[in-house]
Amino acid sequence: DLVNPTDNLISPLGVLGMTVDGGILKILPLRYADGVLVAAHSGLSTYFGDQPQEGDVIHAVNGQRVFSVETLRSELSNLKLAESIVLQVERDGILMLLVLESN
Repeated sequence: DLVNPTDNLISPLGVLGMTVDGGILKILPLRYADGVLVAAHSGLSTYFGDQPQEGDVIHAVNGQRVFSVETLRSELSNLKLAESIVLQVERDGILMLLVLESN
Protein backbone atom coordinates (compact mmCIF):
# COMPACT_ATOMS: atom_id res chain seq x y z
CA ASP A 1 0.00 0.00 0.00
CA LEU A 2 2.96 2.34 0.52
CA VAL A 3 4.24 1.91 -3.03
CA ASN A 4 2.64 2.86 -6.33
CA PRO A 5 4.11 2.78 -9.84
CA THR A 6 3.50 6.48 -10.48
CA ASP A 7 5.62 7.70 -7.57
CA ASN A 8 7.95 4.79 -6.92
CA LEU A 9 8.93 3.29 -10.28
CA ILE A 10 12.63 3.35 -11.09
CA SER A 11 12.26 2.10 -14.63
CA PRO A 12 15.95 1.74 -15.64
CA LEU A 13 16.38 -0.80 -12.82
CA GLY A 14 12.92 -2.33 -13.19
CA VAL A 15 12.10 -1.84 -9.50
CA LEU A 16 9.74 0.01 -7.21
CA GLY A 17 11.64 1.92 -4.55
CA MET A 18 10.85 3.69 -1.31
CA THR A 19 12.84 6.57 0.15
CA VAL A 20 14.32 5.47 3.48
CA ASP A 21 12.60 7.40 6.26
CA GLY A 22 12.04 7.08 10.01
CA GLY A 23 9.43 4.35 9.57
CA ILE A 24 11.76 2.18 7.53
CA LEU A 25 14.62 2.80 9.96
CA LYS A 26 12.47 1.45 12.81
CA ILE A 27 12.09 -1.82 10.90
CA LEU A 28 15.49 -2.11 9.22
CA PRO A 29 18.67 -1.24 11.10
CA LEU A 30 20.82 0.33 8.36
CA ARG A 31 24.42 1.48 8.22
CA TYR A 32 23.31 4.77 6.64
CA ALA A 33 20.08 6.57 7.49
CA ASP A 34 19.23 7.30 3.87
CA GLY A 35 18.89 5.60 0.50
CA VAL A 36 16.21 3.79 -1.46
CA LEU A 37 14.65 0.52 -0.32
CA VAL A 38 13.88 -1.87 -3.19
CA ALA A 39 10.26 -2.78 -2.45
CA ALA A 40 9.48 -4.93 -5.50
CA HIS A 41 10.49 -5.79 -9.04
CA SER A 42 8.37 -4.11 -11.66
CA GLY A 43 9.37 -5.27 -15.11
CA LEU A 44 12.69 -5.71 -16.79
CA SER A 45 15.83 -3.76 -16.05
CA THR A 46 17.63 -2.02 -18.89
CA TYR A 47 20.83 -3.45 -17.38
CA PHE A 48 22.16 -6.96 -16.98
CA GLY A 49 24.38 -8.30 -14.24
CA ASP A 50 23.94 -8.34 -10.47
CA GLN A 51 20.44 -6.93 -10.03
CA PRO A 52 19.22 -5.34 -6.80
CA GLN A 53 16.90 -7.63 -4.86
CA GLU A 54 13.78 -6.89 -2.86
CA GLY A 55 14.89 -5.68 0.56
CA ASP A 56 18.15 -4.17 -0.70
CA VAL A 57 18.82 -0.53 0.12
CA ILE A 58 20.60 1.43 -2.61
CA HIS A 59 22.99 3.95 -1.05
CA ALA A 60 24.98 5.13 -4.10
CA VAL A 61 25.20 5.05 -7.89
CA ASN A 62 28.72 5.27 -9.37
CA GLY A 63 29.97 6.77 -6.12
CA GLN A 64 27.20 9.41 -5.87
CA ARG A 65 25.09 9.16 -2.71
CA VAL A 66 21.40 8.44 -3.13
CA PHE A 67 19.08 10.10 -0.60
CA SER A 68 15.66 9.48 -2.14
CA VAL A 69 13.78 7.95 -5.06
CA GLU A 70 14.12 11.32 -6.81
CA THR A 71 17.90 11.47 -6.42
CA LEU A 72 18.23 7.87 -7.61
CA ARG A 73 16.19 8.68 -10.73
CA SER A 74 18.28 11.82 -11.28
CA GLU A 75 21.59 9.95 -11.01
CA LEU A 76 20.37 7.28 -13.44
CA SER A 77 19.08 9.87 -15.92
CA ASN A 78 22.48 11.61 -15.93
CA LEU A 79 24.20 8.47 -17.24
CA LYS A 80 25.25 8.26 -20.84
CA LEU A 81 23.62 5.67 -23.06
CA ALA A 82 25.39 2.28 -22.74
CA GLU A 83 27.24 3.40 -19.58
CA SER A 84 27.76 0.72 -16.94
CA ILE A 85 26.77 1.42 -13.36
CA VAL A 86 27.96 0.36 -9.94
CA LEU A 87 25.36 0.36 -7.18
CA GLN A 88 26.38 0.38 -3.54
CA VAL A 89 23.66 -1.60 -1.77
CA GLU A 90 23.10 -2.86 1.72
CA ARG A 91 21.75 -6.40 1.86
CA ASP A 92 21.11 -8.06 5.21
CA GLY A 93 23.44 -5.60 6.95
CA ILE A 94 26.29 -6.11 4.48
CA LEU A 95 27.46 -3.39 2.10
CA MET A 96 28.23 -4.64 -1.40
CA LEU A 97 28.75 -3.37 -4.91
CA LEU A 98 26.57 -4.53 -7.79
CA VAL A 99 27.97 -4.03 -11.31
CA LEU A 100 25.39 -3.65 -14.06
CA GLU A 101 26.13 -3.38 -17.78
CA SER A 102 23.86 -1.64 -20.24
CA ASN A 103 21.87 -3.84 -22.63
